[in-house]
Amino acid sequence: MSKAAGKAGPSVDPLAIQVTRDMNLESSKVENDAAKWEHEDLAHVRIKVFRDHTESVNRCRFFAEDTRLLSASEDCSIKIWDRENGTVLRTLDNAHKENAADVSCSEEGDKMVSCGWDHVVHSWDVETGQPIWSNTTEDIITCCHLSHDGRLACIGTDLNRDLMVYDLVAGELVNTMKEYHNSTLTTCMFSPMDDRIITTSYDMTAKFFDLRSNTCTITLDGHANVVTCGSITKDERKFATSSWDKSVCIWDISTGMYRSRGPTLLKGSHEGSISSCHLSSDGLMLVSGSYDRSIVVLDVEHNIQKLKLQGHSSWVNDVRISGDQNWLLSCSKDMTVRLWNIEDADRIPVVVEARKAGGLKVIKCSSCEKPFSMSETAAFQDKTICVFCRMKSPEQTCLHSVMMRVSRQTAFGPRALAVTCRFVLCITCWIFRVLLVVLFFTGNFMGWVHCLLFCVEQACMCSMCIPSAGVVLLLNNFLHTNVVDSTSVMQGELDH
Repeated sequence: MSKAAGKAGPSVDPLAIQVTRDMNLESSKVENDAAKWEHEDLAHVRIKVFRDHTESVNRCRFFAEDTRLLSASEDCSIKIWDRENGTVLRTLDNAHKENAADVSCSEEGDKMVSCGWDHVVHSWDVETGQPIWSNTTEDIITCCHLSHDGRLACIGTDLNRDLMVYDLVAGELVNTMKEYHNSTLTTCMFSPMDDRIITTSYDMTAKFFDLRSNTCTITLDGHANVVTCGSITKDERKFATSSWDKSVCIWDISTGMYRSRGPTLLKGSHEGSISSCHLSSDGLMLVSGSYDRSIVVLDVEHNIQKLKLQGHSSWVNDVRISGDQNWLLSCSKDMTVRLWNIEDADRIPVVVEARKAGGLKVIKCSSCEKPFSMSETAAFQDKTICVFCRMKSPEQTCLHSVMMRVSRQTAFGPRALAVTCRFVLCITCWIFRVLLVVLFFTGNFMGWVHCLLFCVEQACMCSMCIPSAGVVLLLNNFLHTNVVDSTSVMQGELDH
């Protein structure tokens, strides 16, 4: 029996087998929960798809300096994702008894609020996932938002059309605006300064409520259908609204020019109703999502469509731009959250052609080698260097650009070519200085003047001061065409 036992090998602990099996199952679950890149190998825009919700995803947000993602779904859950590895960091199952309609997080990323069709608004501790405070209302809550400092929360209701403001520190209702809109509120948000609440509604309007005076100070009425979403820039100068009328309006809030000229209308990018929009912090880029299952990225300054992204298989419910404008976040009725990398969007041939068609030239900077756009009629001193490089190195001029171009076509490097050019110019200056002395002592006044101006011109060129050299060259040409000609005429009359 001892032989048989020896042939059978060492005994295995059944408990160890069970533990190993559980670990393998947990590992495979983590791999399945992790989001995956789902794009072609040569795609300019990379796509990461997050799949863990079982129903339509209503809202998506960036937070914690764009390193974390937040989503709320009709499956009554709220999920926190890691942007890099795509794993679910925390799931608040049954956060609401019915349809988690909206979710918002503070700038520090330590607090968040959520609301649902169960008439309840919750305040959560992000780290522990435990509710800090809750309140029940008489009506369905359609939207909510947390102030940037995390002290206040606002909610909008459905049938009663109320706007409510809560103090989360004291845990009490601060203000209620009864029947604030004429129909259901679609979104509500605090302004960047937390002194105003901006709302959009089914009544085709957007409103600004001042928390200091407790009055509505601005009412925007320019859409022909439901206003689904609103977004404001960090400096509170521009405000964007999207609508079921398939258009996006840009309102100049700071100057109030919309009162006389109306908003800037962006239309024609979507075939279906627009469900959401989001402005970049500087107001130069806007992204919109639509029920036609597409996402459009617009250049607001030049009113040019940069990208049209397609990948969702159903309605796009919400879209967001990251703070560095390198990522787009979208959620859809197809139960997925998608992360789009648009870092290299300006290098995509379609974007380049669109800018060219819109009267813009896309040029590659000779210094940082990044593409930048400029107007066809723009007159810069150096058209091959972007504005950021010109600000860093103001001494770079068109002469530097010429030398850079020549250096690429010859064996000389840029630095060697610059030294060679300056050496030649300096030698030329010294030659003409000697000639200047000779002409002065021989009495040739006009030759002396021309030689002097040429020396000054060459000195300006040596110091890379192109505008000064141009002025001297013009003065030289003027003297040549006027003074010399008049002197020749006088000399001819004397000879006659």
